[in-house]
Amino acid sequence: MFKEDKNIDENFKDQLDDSHTPYKIKEVTEEELKTEEEKFGITLPKSYKDFVLKYGFIGFGIENDNLRQMFTMSPMSEELTQHWSWYTKEELEQEFGEEVFQKFEKIYAFSFGDEGLQSEWFHLFDYNEVNSETGDVPVIDFDQDKIYGFWKGFTHQNFDTYMSWAVDQQIEFMIEEIDNY
Repeated sequence: MFKEDKNIDENFKDQLDDSHTPYKIKEVTEEELKTEEEKFGITLPKSYKDFVLKYGFIGFGIENDNLRQMFTMSPMSEELTQHWSWYTKEELEQEFGEEVFQKFEKIYAFSFGDEGLQSEWFHLFDYNEVNSETGDVPVIDFDQDKIYGFWKGFTHQNFDTYMSWAVDQQIEFMIEEIDNY
């Protein structure tokens, strides 16, 4: 992966590992997934369940400025009202209207990250659109700067396409750091 013309020292290689290497936060059991499904009244996508049962809840880069952690579930309405304390549920409904508020209630955050004090973002399962044949749901990218209309924004067809994107993004971040070294 390293360019032959680059003289990359061991400290920089260690820094790349600390910034980008996936690590397991905790193991996940089928019982825990079933509890989450019952708690929210949803069926998690099969590919998501297969992934977390195999790899657990993971993060990228122990010392990553983007502090991405995957696989912590919560409804988006809770994220907006409790995590950020931006709104009460009543204010959220008033701000966006009842129709959009109902959409929030069917959108669940399963991955989040932050860039220090600059930006917080989430990856969300959108249960407003469930594929009746596969049980897959779209995955939405959301960051705090795009709150208006985020449910209409950049989406991945399903969890598998999301994971391909997430891995590609980590590789691109590493290549950029190497090129700028």
